[in-house]
Order: sequence, then structure tokens, then C-alpha cells
Amino acid sequence: MPETAGFRVGLRQNGHGDTGASVGVTAVLDNGERYVDLGYPGADDRPDRGHVKADIQTSDNGVSLVMNTKTLPDWAPLGDFEWEASSLGIGNRPGLQYMDCAPTGGEHVAYPSGRLVQFSNGRGGC
Repeated sequence: MPETAGFRVGLRQNGHGDTGASVGVTAVLDNGERYVDLGYPGADDRPDRGHVKADIQTSDNGVSLVMNTKTLPDWAPLGDFEWEASSLGIGNRPGLQYMDCAPTGGEHVAYPSGRLVQFSNGRGGC
């Protein structure tokens, strides 16, 4: 696993494709330091600037993230939502990066049904 990496989970309002309310949660491993950054409009205006406590564990190729969902905004889509995930690792040579997405770009997975959702107006990349 690279020394510097980010693991992002995006939660989106179900049935709105890429336009509904969304919250991003990024677990960051930065040269031994571990923290979570929240990504949504206004997260930088919070007293904690969007940096929240969480338990981030890694083992082999797995990453687990446990955090208090009360740190998310009241409007966060937590009951019936779609999710996407991506990872970014910084390599040991200048400019070397590793990126992966699940599912692929232009797709979300509906929760709790597990149904794959496709949309046409993707953000590009992951």
C-alpha cells in the first residue's frame, strides 16, 4: 500500500443520477497520519473545516472506515442512497499515481437494493 493514499466513498440521493444531494467521505493516509475529509458544499465552513475523527484500518488490500454519521449534515442521504467509491495512491516516483473506481465511471450502486444505476452526465474519470 502506498505511503500516501486517499479512499473516497460518495453517497448520493437515490434516483437523481449525478445531480442529487451528495456527500463525499475521504479517508486519507498521509505518511503515517490518518484522517477523514468531508466533501460537500459548506464543509469548509464547519468549525472543524470538514476534518472529522474516524477509525481507519488497513490490512493487505482492504480499507475499513468507521465514523459517526452524526458528523454528516442533516440532509445527507443515509437511508435510501446510491454509492460510489474510488481510491488514489501516490507512487514512489514523481508523477506516479494509482487510481481505481467501483463501480466504473458513470455508475452508482443503489443501497439497500444493490441495483446498479447508470447515468449519462458523468464527472469524468472516477
